[in-house]
Amino acid sequence: TLAILAGAATVDFDGAFEYSYIISVVTGELPQFQVQRIYPNPTSGEVTLSYISNNDYPVEYRFFNETGQLLKSSMIDNYFGSNEVELTLPLHKGIITVVLQNQDLVVTRKIISDF
Repeated sequence: TLAILAGAATVDFDGAFEYSYIISVVTGELPQFQVQRIYPNPTSGEVTLSYISNNDYPVEYRFFNETGQLLKSSMIDNYFGSNEVELTLPLHKGIITVVLQNQDLVVTRKIISDF
C-alpha cells in the first residue's frame, strides 16, 4: 500500500500566500473500515463522520454517556470508498463515546459535547 499526501502554497506578487487543501491518494487495498475524523470536537450538537470502507454494508452507530447508558442508536448508509456523514448528537453535556460497527469490525471514539 502506498499513501501520498500533497498540498501546495500559492504566493501572490505582494507576498501574500495561501495553502491548498491536503489531498490524499491511497493505492492498494482499502481498509475494511477506517475512521478518518469525527469533527468538530468539542461540538455543540452535530458532528461530521469521515471514514473509508471497502464494502457497502450499513454502519451502525451508538452514542453512550460516561456511565455507559445508551443515548442514541441508528444505522447509516455506507458506500465503498470515502464516506462523510453528519450525525446529530443526543442532548447531553460531557463526554460521549461513539461506537461504530461495520460487519464484525467495531471502532470506538470519544467526543466532547457542550450541547
